[in-house]
Amino acid sequence: MVEWKKGTVQRTEREKEMIITEIREALKQLQDTKYREFQIPTIPTVKPESIIGVRTPELRKLAKQYGASEEIGVFLEDLPHLYFEENQLHAFMISGMKDYRLHPGTEPIFALCGQLGHLRPDVYQGFQKASGGTA
Repeated sequence: MVEWKKGTVQRTEREKEMIITEIREALKQLQDTKYREFQIPTIPTVKPESIIGVRTPELRKLAKQYGASEEIGVFLEDLPHLYFEENQLHAFMISGMKDYRLHPGTEPIFALCGQLGHLRPDVYQGFQKASGGTA
């Protein structure tokens, strides 16, 4: 895992767009249409057009692949994400970090965690404790 601090790698808007497009294309290449059709009714709060249909093991592999590159910060800062799987990928990338505070784009996770706190209060409370109560 690459450990770097926010602001050490400066990218143009064009470079950022290329990185996001590359990640989205990688997700689309991993699409499983049958899995997508299964997911749509099981996640009624997510718009069907925002679901690509990528299985979790594939997302974990992709998170590991991109998590080891400097492009991770560009992706993590690109919020809100367009696709459901991008949110999952984001979470898997953060979960693989030794210290998420060293990575750009992890600050908004506090806001996301606050929004999701009502779904999994136990997870939210654990995140609050780990972050020193700033979540």
